[in-house]
Amino acid sequence: MFLLHCARIHKPVPGLDPETVPIRGDATRVANTTRVDDDRGALYSGFGEALSRAFEMALTPAIFGGLGYLVDRALGTSPVVAVALFLFAVLGSFARMWYGYDARMKAIESSGPWSERQPSEPRP
Repeated sequence: MFLLHCARIHKPVPGLDPETVPIRGDATRVANTTRVDDDRGALYSGFGEALSRAFEMALTPAIFGGLGYLVDRALGTSPVVAVALFLFAVLGSFARMWYGYDARMKAIESSGPWSERQPSEPRP
């Protein structure tokens, strides 16, 4: 059977052994992946998270403002509801990001080696 490996077609990645790259359906090779895959996965996950937050920050106020515009048209009012809903979405998105960041930083700080010391204990 002829196996077509990516490493035979593309340039190899420095530090990545082509024999440890997982192939679909090959569970034994998945366990042998290298650290390069983990670092790249964390990098790609960070890009994906940033992109999703950017879309959330851009689209949520636009959707709320659009809905407010529709309500304003139905009621025959000036863009009071549109502006109010837009500002509500901006402030809500900001608060969500702020408290999410704060909770994530508290979790990271509490898992560090410096968190073993109690605040009342004197420093060595």
